[in-house]
Amino acid sequence: MNINFNVKASEKALEIQKSLQTAVNKELDKKKKLGQYAVVWDEKTQTIKRI
Repeated sequence: MNINFNVKASEKALEIQKSLQTAVNKELDKKKKLGQYAVVWDEKTQTIKRI
């Protein structure tokens, strides 16, 4: 289910989104280097895959 809103995000919201994305990418990279796994939902192919 996709819901689209035609509202532009505020600068603060964009800053928060960027910060969260950076934190998630950092943790996923750490897990990958340690040989651990994480299940990630891929929106493009709609499948679950390991990183």
